[in-house]
Amino acid sequence: MDYRYLIEIFAALIGVFCVALSFVLLMHWRGKKDVGYFSFSILSAGFWILSVYFADISTDLPNLVFWTKIASISALFYVFFFVIFSYSFRHPGKNWKIYFALILPILANSIYLYKFPLDQVYVVDPFINFTFDRPVGGILSGNFSLYLLLFLIYYMIGYVALLWKYGTLPLRTRLQIKYILIGTSISIIAAALFDILLPLQGVDYLYALGPACTALLILSTVYAIAKHNLLEIKVVIQRGVIYSLLIAIVVGFYLLLLFILRSVYFEPTGKTTSLVSAIITTLLGIFGAPLLERILRKLTDKIFYKERYDYSKAVAELVRILNEEIEFEALVNQSKNALQKILKTKTIHFLFLKSNPDSMPFESNENQELLSSEHIQSIRQILPTDELKNDILLSGAKYYSAELIVPLVAGEKVIGLAFIPKKLSGEKYSNQDIDLLNVFSFQAGVALEKARLLWEVQKYSNELEQRVEERTSRIQQLQQEQKNFMNDISHSLQTPLTVIKGELDFLKMKSKPIKELGKFEKSVDEISRLIYNLLKLAKIEMQDTDLKKERVNLNTLLNDIIEYLDVLCKTNNITIVKNIQPEIYIQGNPEALETLITNLTSNAIKYIANKKIITITLEKTDHVILSIKDTGIGIEKEDLKYIFNRFYRAGVGKSEVSGTGLGLAICKKIAQNHGGDISVESVPKKGTTFTVRFPLI
Repeated sequence: MDYRYLIEIFAALIGVFCVALSFVLLMHWRGKKDVGYFSFSILSAGFWILSVYFADISTDLPNLVFWTKIASISALFYVFFFVIFSYSFRHPGKNWKIYFALILPILANSIYLYKFPLDQVYVVDPFINFTFDRPVGGILSGNFSLYLLLFLIYYMIGYVALLWKYGTLPLRTRLQIKYILIGTSISIIAAALFDILLPLQGVDYLYALGPACTALLILSTVYAIAKHNLLEIKVVIQRGVIYSLLIAIVVGFYLLLLFILRSVYFEPTGKTTSLVSAIITTLLGIFGAPLLERILRKLTDKIFYKERYDYSKAVAELVRILNEEIEFEALVNQSKNALQKILKTKTIHFLFLKSNPDSMPFESNENQELLSSEHIQSIRQILPTDELKNDILLSGAKYYSAELIVPLVAGEKVIGLAFIPKKLSGEKYSNQDIDLLNVFSFQAGVALEKARLLWEVQKYSNELEQRVEERTSRIQQLQQEQKNFMNDISHSLQTPLTVIKGELDFLKMKSKPIKELGKFEKSVDEISRLIYNLLKLAKIEMQDTDLKKERVNLNTLLNDIIEYLDVLCKTNNITIVKNIQPEIYIQGNPEALETLITNLTSNAIKYIANKKIITITLEKTDHVILSIKDTGIGIEKEDLKYIFNRFYRAGVGKSEVSGTGLGLAICKKIAQNHGGDISVESVPKKGTTFTVRFPLI
């Protein structure tokens, strides 16, 4: 197999790739001078490589000489455009005088090479002193040493232009230059190896790889574009690489197929094999190009767009977080994490405008002035930090190492700022990134404002709840103190009253009846009843939470009490009418319930009048309802709302019937302790009805 032919095909494909890539770049260079110079450098390299290939396959001397000269001239223009690209990259602006000075030696050498009369192509260089019996493209006559020297001088000028004040450059620019220099150095070493050192050793069939090694410079530059956004033409260079590879693959397939067919059929003229190769290649281009393009796009995406994301999915994820999360701190943290993951940045920081130090959680920096309304409201759109003019905002951006400041907008006001740091890769933020942040700016502003308001409401609610608990605890403490006081004073009074009562009984036995003595005894009895009721009320109030309850048959309890009071009723000609349903149970304390029923029935007996009828009803609906109705003196309307207050006695019966004013207060408390309530209805001079409602069990 002719390996030399395969090597030349490989080199030719690199040349095709370079030419195609340069044309794509020139179509989209948009006035960027350094992009234009880089494109012409690639184009010159492509012509250099292809000219060497055409020279090598030439079958007559004129074609051989022509393509050899074109190869030599293309090499000079390649190194010239490399120099002005390097200079323009480091020193943008109008440098026409320098470029004019640099082009003159190139033009002079090109004219000399093209016009040089050449009858035969042999290399005899007394300085290098080597001779070949086969032409070597690009190496002409004894002046090759001067040609090589000029080539190297221009390379060195390009090196110096790139390295000038290298240490003072930003890290990103230094990295871009590093990859250009790596590619340049490798391509020079490889070219020297294949076109000078190996031919000196008699290995001349690899010389086509010398010019092809310029592809190493192109590849390193492409990598710098992909990794560090060199020339800011990532999209264009990706498109160029795809189309160039497509063309190179199709051409390579054609040449390889031609080589195989010629090797198989041994057809020197190649007419049939050329036709067959052309047909097959055309079919490949028609049917295989779309598939190849998709494959190449996927491959180049991995190189050029490692950090690319699906815009619609990214927006959907952010919107999901902003819509679902309502807790302020969680919303902030999830939003930050999502943005960091999408944009591939370091930590993002949020700062929020606030009216007081405890209004909501926020991140702060050393300069609290940054949080003032004046500074925050001045930012109404996404700003790169290098466009900031406010010193305080600049200090904040520097503190957070931010590259962008994004306002968080809710309605007509800016509620905070998001400080977006540089990407981990060092790339600039793209238009897609800015669009995403614009969407986030407004969506997040509204969501965060709602979350902030909810946070403040919850905070106020918690504070209010705490105050209520404190007040409730204080009230309970005061109530307990009151109960203890009532209990203590009742016990303290009960003992001397018992002594007084005993002395009165003794006096009644020892002396003649005294009219005043009976009044005195009656007063002592009233005080004793008052103390008894106070003790009873204190006991009931102490049982608020620890009242022992059981299943009570209420109709049985009610009948027992009526039977107990029956003697008293008959003595006073009072008729009790019973409407009691059987088997009605509630969950309660029998002793307390007995007190409740006895108090209400006793009141009805005490205040009875007219027909002297007491109606007692017990029924079950959605509650257990107990009502005691009398035909007594009734209660005035203005007294009804106070009737259950302690020590309150209605005006109608106050002077006529003795009492302490605690009985109904005790009844109300017992009803409440059983989860029920008590109410009253009354018509003066007609009667009163007390109704107690208990929950079912």
